[in-house]
Amino acid sequence: MESDEWVCDFAFAVDIMQKLNELNTKLQGKGIFAHELYLEVKGFQWKLGLFAKQLNEQTFIHFPLLKTQSVTQESSDKYSSQLMALQKEFIRRFADFKAVEGLFDLLNSPLACDIETTTEELQIELIHLQADNSLNMMFESKPLFEFYASLHSKMFQNLKKSARNVFLLFASTYICEQTFSIMKINKGKNRSLLTDSNLQSVLRISTSNLTPNFDKLTQPPTEATATVSAASTHQISTVVRGCRTRSLKVLAMPTVELPIFHNSYAATTNIDTIT
Repeated sequence: MESDEWVCDFAFAVDIMQKLNELNTKLQGKGIFAHELYLEVKGFQWKLGLFAKQLNEQTFIHFPLLKTQSVTQESSDKYSSQLMALQKEFIRRFADFKAVEGLFDLLNSPLACDIETTTEELQIELIHLQADNSLNMMFESKPLFEFYASLHSKMFQNLKKSARNVFLLFASTYICEQTFSIMKINKGKNRSLLTDSNLQSVLRISTSNLTPNFDKLTQPPTEATATVSAASTHQISTVVRGCRTRSLKVLAMPTVELPIFHNSYAATTNIDTIT
């Protein structure tokens, strides 16, 4: 009897851990913003409530391994209580998002939001947005970031400002893992002389959407694209082996500023476009 109960507990643990791993994978994706994370977490909280209710009724459609076992009502009630406790823990840990949930909903569904419940500074802009059929079609066809970036800066000033504040919140797990992986690859034993500045350049290119502008790189610098500092000579007094001093002339290296990179995706990925 105890062995059967242990097998049921193990099957339940495998099923629920699989669902948690699926959620964890979604939260660690590339280019995910905070409002998208909150939608995933909020949806999972609702799923936990549904799972708890179904397990209490001994419905195991969403628990394939547990479904193959002979589960008693006592065990079903225990699993249901554990899921309810897990749901409460999720709500507690993500309670900070409740304060900005209304802003997230407005960002995701500006055409369906209730104008009377929004802030006064956004009401007129939302009326214009919901009344414009061309903007409605644009909202359906474009990604969310591109849609807000394409709005008129003066007509939808407050709405674009609210969207920019939301898009500034993004998941950093993928970026951190990617950065450490690239740094580990480049800082190997065969590249012990790699300087910090060179490593910074490698990390910047590898972890961003910037594309090297090879056309500009192959052109000689002009007055508009380069600033060359005047060569200067400095006298440096150096003690040689503690016995005599000599003067060394060091020619300062010219400082050159070149437009090395151009962002081919700037219109859709640069947060400054939402202004």
